Amino acid sequence: VDLAHDMASGLGHADLRIAGLIFDKTLQPANLSELTKGVIANARGAVDGQGRIDWDNGAIRSSGFVETKGLDFAAAFGPAKGVAGRVNFTDLLGLVTGPEQVLTVKAINPGIVVDDGTLRFALKQGAEGAHILAVLGAQWPFLDGRLELLPTQMTLGAAEVRRFELRVSQASAARFLEKMELGNISASGTFDGRLPLVFDEQGGRIVGGYLLAEAPGGNLAYVGELSYKDLSPMANFAFQTLRSLNYRQMRIGLDGSIAGEIVSRIAMQGVQQGKGAKSNFLTKRVAHLPIKFNINLRAPFFQLITSFKSFYDPQFLRDPVSVGLVGADGKPVVPKLSPKILPSIQPPVSESKP
Repeated sequence: VDLAHDMASGLGHADLRIAGLIFDKTLQPANLSELTKGVIANARGAVDGQGRIDWDNGAIRSSGFVETKGLDFAAAFGPAKGVAGRVNFTDLLGLVTGPEQVLTVKAINPGIVVDDGTLRFALKQGAEGAHILAVLGAQWPFLDGRLELLPTQMTLGAAEVRRFELRVSQASAARFLEKMELGNISASGTFDGRLPLVFDEQGGRIVGGYLLAEAPGGNLAYVGELSYKDLSPMANFAFQTLRSLNYRQMRIGLDGSIAGEIVSRIAMQGVQQGKGAKSNFLTKRVAHLPIKFNINLRAPFFQLITSFKSFYDPQFLRDPVSVGLVGADGKPVVPKLSPKILPSIQPPVSESKP
């Protein structure tokens, strides 16, 4: 800090310089300002900046900037890596920026890694001196399509319900399976959709989210070998018959906790057997009917994905101690499960019907 003040005229100024302020285990944003709580945590990286404060007979003006070449941190939507850019303040003391600031984001991970994004935002003052973060929008390339964060705003340093909405455009089903490393599943088709997110004292959850693939549709197929050789002949026949499905429209509804149980409602219309599925006289006759599939899944979403992969990829199974299945003493851990966590595929009324 370089400070100068003329006692006779009352004029003065302060020049501020920040060179290589490092965030690590010793120093975190919350150590500098309470306003960062609930917004950013576990920061890693260096920040530079400059500021200027001028005063004249009670009038105070301030400006400055902070910049980083790469900052990693945890946020409500997931961990962010490689956030870079400059933030210019028109009122440094009041934490007010210019109308549109731009940062690049190397990667975020709200459950699936999204690379090379751009965030536009502004900091402004609200009622009674509240500090407002106005998110003007963000976008990322996503599975050969695009992922957008729609405009929203939040009050810094305040306990409040925070709402975000992600919009998915032309995402590739094939690229999604590639990202999840589900090598024995193939898919075609593109999805659009919206994922409204709500964050409060209970954590984060999806409310009324959906992904939609419309005409001309696509295909969903299992291209690996059947792992369970002891299935009954009828179950084996059903698997071979349905191992490849063409669909004209697929809608996936999503609701539930991001970190916990997600309810997925999958509805497919215009369903027909695809290439590689076994057919006979019965399936050829059924192919003329307007078939619809409605499937409900209730499970911890990412546990569901990883468990599914382990069916055909034994290398994917993790150490049972690391996932809490076996204790340090080598004895099995008996989990306390709520009945709601059990998968619900079809209602009981369908069990006695083909």
